[in-house]
Amino acid sequence: MKKKSNLLFYLTLGLVLTHITIAEESADGLNLFINNCSECHQRDGRGIEGIYPALVGSEIVTGNGIDIAQVLIIGRGEMPSFARAMTPRDIAQIINYIRHAWGNEENLKTNVDISAESVSQLLQK
Repeated sequence: MKKKSNLLFYLTLGLVLTHITIAEESADGLNLFINNCSECHQRDGRGIEGIYPALVGSEIVTGNGIDIAQVLIIGRGEMPSFARAMTPRDIAQIINYIRHAWGNEENLKTNVDISAESVSQLLQK
């Protein structure tokens, strides 16, 4: 009986720690977004019509995740490249935040989060 209790305890602890890690990653993504992106794209992700594109419902945001990573890495229009300004982890956290914010999650083509390793690989190309 004690082994079952211990197993249940460790499974529960693992779930709690996983939830905390996910919550921290999401908070980091939000903070990075607010500090680096919200001035143009606005806190609600709706952008400024005719000037800065909305991230809400954007096909680039809800696509496979690689497209939005390339925009952050290369830049586009008035948007600068963040390749040297952020770590791959920071870029991945912003991407994952905006892909799950403002109802975008419902329209994702793939629900796989972008990893820092994926961003690192794109940076090397």
